Amino acid sequence: MSITVLWSGIDTLEASYRAVLDPDLVTVLDALKATAQAEEQPQPYEIGGYSMGVHAQGLKPWRFLLTGEDLHLRLSPSGSAPNISLRLLSLGLLAYGHEALFELGEHLVHSCGTASGLGVSRLDLACDFQGFVPTFADSQRIVCAASFRPIYPNTEHPETFQFGQGDIVVRIYNKSREIEVKGKGYWREVWAQHPDFDPGTDVWRFELQLRRGALAEYGCREPHAAFVNLDRLLGSGLDWANLRIPKGKSTDRWEEDPAWTELRKATFAGAAIPRVKAASYVGGTAKLVPMAAGILVSVAARLGIRDRTLASEVLDAEIQQYFEERGVNFEREVAARQVKIDGSRKELQSG
Repeated sequence: MSITVLWSGIDTLEASYRAVLDPDLVTVLDALKATAQAEEQPQPYEIGGYSMGVHAQGLKPWRFLLTGEDLHLRLSPSGSAPNISLRLLSLGLLAYGHEALFELGEHLVHSCGTASGLGVSRLDLACDFQGFVPTFADSQRIVCAASFRPIYPNTEHPETFQFGQGDIVVRIYNKSREIEVKGKGYWREVWAQHPDFDPGTDVWRFELQLRRGALAEYGCREPHAAFVNLDRLLGSGLDWANLRIPKGKSTDRWEEDPAWTELRKATFAGAAIPRVKAASYVGGTAKLVPMAAGILVSVAARLGIRDRTLASEVLDAEIQQYFEERGVNFEREVAARQVKIDGSRKELQSG
């Protein structure tokens, strides 16, 4: 069987934080939310140098919903933790890369007040492929502990197979069809970068969704623990909902179907990760490098610059102008950020 994997990676990531929001920020957001309700459209607001829209309604249990092209923030000044939820979107993940976009998101989170991370609350991994079109008969060969196994819209013309509905969910669905219905046509541009992409053939997706409980069991609540284990997490998903070739009555003796083996090879899916509890972690400067590198590459690409030194000089000039226009004192900002980081570290260590 010849399967072509066109893309694989993180499709969605959500992280949660315990925070004390800046009172001035809460006042501003309340006013913008009221204006959004009156004008029936989101109101523009810049936070941490990133442009977002404040919506007329929050998203329970959060009072405020702020959305950008690459990520969303959900904020609540009171109530039990988490007070902040950060959601990274597929378009931003494609543009920045997951580590760079996560660092940008954390920058925005810390711009809202004093915050400490509670960990990843949702992680969606996916791989898009052509060359294998799953059927209803194939779905009956998937060995999975989940009893919840709906097929949409029906068994005669299946477009989505789902396995599970709790902390671990696997979906195998027609991504091309979903794009026709819901949009996100930029995925076609992503697939087109693969030399073997066939624009006349539907693309199917294997998607693994892990929630808080499963991530804790896998030892991947801490974001960077998840990042270094993406291949093993995907391998766990392919094991959890495993397509096999029937041979005898015992499914334990069924061999894995070549389709799944090909997915493993093409995505470098590693051995299933053991389930252990994650420890809290506050990283050092090393984890900031991917963010800085991703932003520099994005600036260079937009300006058509191929020289890294020149791109760095241009970016530095733009940053200096940004500071001057807004009256930002660099030394004061660094000192304030150090206080927040030290506070987050102490809170995590004491917790």
